[in-house]
Amino acid sequence: MREEALAHRSRLAPHPSWRALLLVDRARMAAASGNPDGALALLHEAREPQSQATWLATVTLEQVAREPSPVGGELSRPRAEAQADALDTMASLVRESLGDAVRGDALGIPHWMRDPMRLVDLWLRAAAARRSLGQLDRAAATLDLALEQVASMDDREASLASAALTRARIHVAEQAGDLALAARLAEQRLPNEKDGGVAAALALRVAEHAATEGNAQRALDALSLAIASDPGCLPARALQLDMLADGGDPAAFAAQLESFADHLATDEARGRAFVLAAYVWAIRAGDVAGAKAALSQSAMYGIGPATTGRVARALASVTGDAAWYEDATKRLIAAGADGEAVSLYVDLARARHSRGDDEGSAKAIREMAGVPRGTWLARVLEAFLPSSKSAVASPAPSEIDPEQTLSRGGSRAQAAIEELASLETDHERARGLSLVAAARSLDSGDLEAARKRLRDLAERDASDPIVASFLGDLERSSG
Repeated sequence: MREEALAHRSRLAPHPSWRALLLVDRARMAAASGNPDGALALLHEAREPQSQATWLATVTLEQVAREPSPVGGELSRPRAEAQADALDTMASLVRESLGDAVRGDALGIPHWMRDPMRLVDLWLRAAAARRSLGQLDRAAATLDLALEQVASMDDREASLASAALTRARIHVAEQAGDLALAARLAEQRLPNEKDGGVAAALALRVAEHAATEGNAQRALDALSLAIASDPGCLPARALQLDMLADGGDPAAFAAQLESFADHLATDEARGRAFVLAAYVWAIRAGDVAGAKAALSQSAMYGIGPATTGRVARALASVTGDAAWYEDATKRLIAAGADGEAVSLYVDLARARHSRGDDEGSAKAIREMAGVPRGTWLARVLEAFLPSSKSAVASPAPSEIDPEQTLSRGGSRAQAAIEELASLETDHERARGLSLVAAARSLDSGDLEAARKRLRDLAERDASDPIVASFLGDLERSSG
């Protein structure tokens, strides 16, 4: 009954405003009763001709159009288009009222709506509605129109509006596949953007487009700006490191790895980043000092000396830095390299021996004798390691360090062979070493020591023909 009465009154209403208001009431009733399509038809009728109820009819039309369907809960395309059209109309009406207050009053536009920022909001909503419909060209046209109007606002409003509109325009450009325009808009917005995170996102868009265009330097410059704006921007960091890894500036790559470490969450992660930086410094940049500094930093973040020592040895070996290699080996030994101390000492002795440092080599071998399972090998090396080509002549017996003299022959090698013979549990091998000791004594001119060693062997086993023959020759030669 009420709806019929309203329909009859609306047909008879002489004034356009009263007629429109009655039609709006009928539309609300239709929408409430589950007839949104009928409500939209009534609201379209209420908007023509224009009157003081035009604004109310348009706002109500947008509200009814955006309500989801009771069946399925989704907005049908015709209603979505009706909503987008209504938003466009609302923006046009507010824009018109800003330029002509009398016209705004005639259309029934409230004074609180006559604000540039509310107009921007309507344009943004209209563009979003067009985007959801796939009408990207119309969304772009709406935003472009809005951007043109920003210049007439005061500075603060213009800054806020420009940021929101540019962001929306970039999204439309990206959705349309126009990445060049998106990058250009982002670059234009960058100088005025105060928020670090937003500036980083804008710079990242510029960098990605430059990278797709093959302009590596422009991409790196944009990434540097993104990181400067927001040091914690992980996407920018990742892309920058990826580009530097493939580029021709390994020093910059290593420096950025170190810079990136400061923004990682744990000390363990920071330490690993510095280890990676050390590798880049040493292998790719050829900067040993940089690599050493990076490894020192990794140790400060909890990377163990065993790990840093092994990494340092590997890097020194690849770069051919003998001094660094030896220093890293000594540090690894000092760190308590369980199970591999013997091999490390052998490596240390070999390195020193190869460069003619017989004294240093002997020192390493002596130290090796003090570690578990190192005594036997240390004595073998002392006994049989030849002097390096660059070694100086042997010192006189009176000049030999007493700690290195364990036999009357005055030779550490001789003493080592005697110790090996005394340590050997295998009978035949012990006799062989004793024979070598006797031969060494004879070679060094200590005939009496050689005869004593052979007599001891003969007393233990007189059946050995080699010992008997050797001792006989010495006895005859001595008369």
